[in-house]
Amino acid sequence: FAEKEAAARIPDGTYEFPEGTDCVLIELLQEAARLRVEFEGAGMDDSRLSVEDFIDFWKSAREKTSSSDSGRHFGHYIAASDDPELAVLHVESMNIAAKYGLPLDRWKSALTVLLEKVMGNQLIEKLRAICLLEADFN
Repeated sequence: FAEKEAAARIPDGTYEFPEGTDCVLIELLQEAARLRVEFEGAGMDDSRLSVEDFIDFWKSAREKTSSSDSGRHFGHYIAASDDPELAVLHVESMNIAAKYGLPLDRWKSALTVLLEKVMGNQLIEKLRAICLLEADFN
């Protein structure tokens, strides 16, 4: 019981750390508690993606749109929008990642592509950089 009580007091910032607790650990947990208090009530939990929004978005997406090199392209999500069970699976994975602030590994990388503004002119100042993100991260 005492462990549960202590664990409940850490996020509130009211826990008194025992003598000898690593100072870096104390700072880390105190900062986490401070951020929790700062963002509490910020409405972040209300921003869940709905299955209907997922389906509506992907129904109107262009399949030829480029995204990252993970292998999951726009066509994957367009097809998933035709199956309610697959749509729920995708939506819940995105909502869980957003709720807990844990991005999916494939969301952590992007592909930067340089496009010629003028065909045949490859001078650096004549190139346009675009960043391709994971399709479901957009």
